[in-house]
Amino acid sequence: MRDEVLAVFLEELEAEAARLRSESEVPRPYRDHELAEIISQLANMTAAILRGVMPRCSSTR
Repeated sequence: MRDEVLAVFLEELEAEAARLRSESEVPRPYRDHELAEIISQLANMTAAILRGVMPRCSSTR
């Protein structure tokens, strides 16, 4: 039974390694585009948060 468990583990390990290799082969331009979208979304969220935190009237000083 121990050998069977080890065999199944090794099969699963190889399958996971193959999956990770295939994911790492995504073309760079696609990843760059995805990163640009995330950066834009973060900038929009940050601006929305700051609009909610900062006073609307600039004559407080």
